[in-house]
Amino acid sequence: MSPQESSSESTLQAKNISQVAWAELRSKPILFYGGIAAAITLDILLFSVMLDRDWGDAIESLFLPWLPLFLWYVHTAAKARKRFWQLVAEKKGWSYAETDDVSDEEALFLNTGHSHSISNMISGTEDSIPVRAFESMYTVGSGKNKQTYTFSCFAFRFEGSFPHLYLNRNDNQVSFISNREYQIPLPGEFGEKFTLYAPKEYEIEALQIFTPDLLEYLLQTNWLSDIEFVDHEFIVFRKGFISSYDEFTTELASASKIASRFADTLQRMQFAPIPHTSHLLRDATDRQALRGMIHAWPKWLSFVVAAALVIMVMYWAYLMTELLGL
Repeated sequence: MSPQESSSESTLQAKNISQVAWAELRSKPILFYGGIAAAITLDILLFSVMLDRDWGDAIESLFLPWLPLFLWYVHTAAKARKRFWQLVAEKKGWSYAETDDVSDEEALFLNTGHSHSISNMISGTEDSIPVRAFESMYTVGSGKNKQTYTFSCFAFRFEGSFPHLYLNRNDNQVSFISNREYQIPLPGEFGEKFTLYAPKEYEIEALQIFTPDLLEYLLQTNWLSDIEFVDHEFIVFRKGFISSYDEFTTELASASKIASRFADTLQRMQFAPIPHTSHLLRDATDRQALRGMIHAWPKWLSFVVAAALVIMVMYWAYLMTELLGL
């Protein structure tokens, strides 16, 4: 086995990607241990200088010497994660793309918050079904209230066409829809653990997909993730990034098994769009609609709008000075 093959195999066999990143840092001992020694030395000097000042400033200053090492680790971990997904794609004979455009995505979880991104996407087939696996990240809020969320996703593509559906597992602290107008009542224990959403007037299609047998299967397997059906795709996603090959194979097997249970229905289903009624799930708030509209704008149009607003403000300021004789 060549050194490159050995390195690739060790990356896939590692317990997690962080382990690979730390190993990469330690492979350069002069930089790594020298950086630690330098940071400790600077901490001692800074603490002695700041000792007579505010304790808060003194403690905050202790983190500064470690910033270069932290940034080095973040950069190395990002490289290790990219390499990990490239190796997974290579091992399975799939294709790899570092990023993908989210502007055409209709899935609710890919249209929430801002600064949304898709990264490390691999595509291939599993059990004869086309599938793409990818990482998703988005941000909610700004400043001190900013929170970033990460998800691992598997999207299986089918030949059939079906309306936009969303199945929420009620106790997994993940939900991208709350509009009660779209809820479909579900029987017994299933209704306690899951909430099913469908566009208005597409309830029949939703129940054609979620048959009693499938509802029973989800209960028996104790299915924990949310599922979304949109644009010919069956999408399974869960919080957090996948960090090892074993975790990937486990998650893929689980997602593939549940997708295969829906496969016969989704492959042959051809729903008829109802005139003047959207087959997509939409958030009821005007803010969400406006966010979606802005999200679809090309970047150059945003600059044009901003420039137009600046010119308009300058024009009105000029008119006011003329009218007031200033």
